[in-house]
Amino acid sequence: MKSRSNERIRSAVAGRLRSGTLSHAVLISGPRGGGTGEIAAWIARASVCEGKSPPCGACPACVSFASLEDLDLLVLRPFDKPIWVEREAAERHFPSGLGEALENLAERG
Repeated sequence: MKSRSNERIRSAVAGRLRSGTLSHAVLISGPRGGGTGEIAAWIARASVCEGKSPPCGACPACVSFASLEDLDLLVLRPFDKPIWVEREAAERHFPSGLGEALENLAERG
């Protein structure tokens, strides 16, 4: 199921890239081992690709990305331990709920 879900995400992102409507920021969340890192890497590769069907893996941008020499790319790795957000602190910052805050971000694109 993970790969079917990832394929739907890739298809949707590819459509956004073709139409030029992919947002400047993308929030990716999911359970550990659910493929979120794989999807994030694919979106990053696809967004810098200069080929017709991103990511092509052959254009200069893809080659640069593969060697992590792309100066416009910053890769942030997770800490050894997860970062937990204290529920009370989150509720202070988002009184109507974190879910609503995420929905508002999604609506803004």
